[in-house]
Amino acid sequence: DPPLPGWEKHSAAAMTILGQIHDSEGRHAEAEALFLRALNYYADPSEATNPKLLAILGTLADHFDRYVPLPEKAIEFAQRIISALDQQKIESPVLGQALVWLAGDKERREYADAGTTYLRAVDVIYRTARKDGIERTNVRVDLANLRIDQPFRHRADLFIAA
Repeated sequence: DPPLPGWEKHSAAAMTILGQIHDSEGRHAEAEALFLRALNYYADPSEATNPKLLAILGTLADHFDRYVPLPEKAIEFAQRIISALDQQKIESPVLGQALVWLAGDKERREYADAGTTYLRAVDVIYRTARKDGIERTNVRVDLANLRIDQPFRHRADLFIAA
């Protein structure tokens, strides 16, 4: 059933939370349907940097990165976040995380701009996230994982040195 008029954004938030629950339970198809339905309530281009829309896009990127491994879809949603925030010249931990998704994707590590993108992600996260924020911890874990992956150890060491 569609939400009552004026309640669309509240319904989108509830759908996103329910979708996250479904993802954690392994009900990925149901989660994806809820996420995409929630996204439809933010179709207005003027809302491109709305924090709730960015959260839904981030949830979709995470869904396709962790639960349903479709890197090209995760990258698509990450790029939407990056594009919206870059156009408005907004830097935030959300931008940093989207850059991490783009640069850290295993299938795309070899693309030419991965190093530059990852360095930008680290820079944005360290300038915008709280000192005790989870974003800083996550980026350190990503660097550690990159170091473990032997073919990319040298690149990870360069990131750490920077």
